[in-house]
Parts: sequence; structure tokens; C-alpha cells
Amino acid sequence: RDMDTEEAFYTVLQELGYDLENMTVETLRELYRMSHGAHLFMRYYIRYEIVKKLTLSPVHLHLFGNGWREHLGMENKFTRTEFHPSVSFAETTEVFQNSKIVLNVMPWFKNGTHDRVASGMLHRAVVLNDTNLYLDAMPKGIMEVFDLHNIDALAQQTNGLIADLPAMQRIADNGYAYAKKQMSWKAVTTELLKIIKEQSA
Repeated sequence: RDMDTEEAFYTVLQELGYDLENMTVETLRELYRMSHGAHLFMRYYIRYEIVKKLTLSPVHLHLFGNGWREHLGMENKFTRTEFHPSVSFAETTEVFQNSKIVLNVMPWFKNGTHDRVASGMLHRAVVLNDTNLYLDAMPKGIMEVFDLHNIDALAQQTNGLIADLPAMQRIADNGYAYAKKQMSWKAVTTELLKIIKEQSA
């Protein structure tokens, strides 16, 4: 759970006895293409694990995505979970606008962010997210983080947030202020152009 895709890939190859130093680029690329399935499996498995725990908890959950009800099994048992079909990227705007908390599971890189983090903040929701090196470097108090190694605590953490609306409001306000300044398209584009200019000089 702590390894990014590349670290896991090279670790597995070494454990299987591959000679990485003498491997051709073509062979390495072919093997790496195969690792994409493992990357997706980790994301989907952890996401399933988290959702399963939350649907069995007292949390009132709005769950988006086709097939969740069937995939979780025990249909009609999740009385506190409302199931919705998948939404497009554009439609997430409306979902986030109507959300108190946006729960996100990161892709399996360990030093970056995702548009759902910025979108959740910019729509004044509390972003509840697993963390990584990049997110750890952000200011404290702009989002709520959970531990991928302790998913059992997530329902209690979520209920604790909901029970303290002033604290939720502070996190949402701090997240919005930070994202507006640092994570809007304008802010990101400005920073990218600055980097490109510095690299070109």
C-alpha cells in the first residue's frame, strides 16, 4: 500500500530473478505494460475495501458508479447508502457542489495529486483523502486524511467530522482558499508556464 507502481514493479522483477541491468528496453516496456493491470487491481481493491466498510457503517453515503450495488453483494441491505449511476467528469461539479465530504482514493502514484482533490476543495466540500509525499507537503487543515493501513477507523473518522460542523466548515473554508490560490486552472497553468520558461532559459 505504500509503494508506487514503479517501486512495486522493480521489486517484483528483482524477487522473480530478472536481470534488470542487462534487460533490453523493449523487454522492460513489455513487462511494464503488464504491470498496469496490477496497478488498477490495487486501486479497485482498496476502493472496494473502503466502500464496503462504509456501507456497513452508520455513515449516510452517496455512492456513484455502475455496478456497486451488485458488486458489494447483499442487495437492498445497505439502508444508509444511496446508489447512483456513474457520472462524467463534467457532472462531478454538481455532485461536489452538493457534497459535505468528498471521499477520494488516490491513484497509485505516491508523489502527486488528483483533480478530485482540487475540485472537492473548490466546491467547498471537505476532502477526505489518503495521503502521499506531495499531499503531506501541503498545509495542514485544508483536508482530512485517512490511513490506508487502518481502513477500519474510516467510518468513525467520518462520523467524527459530521458531528463537528464548525470544524468541517473550517476545513472546507481553508481548502477552498488554498485551492483557489494554488490549484485552480489559472494557478496551475501559471506555474507550468513559469517552469517551462525556466527550463528553456
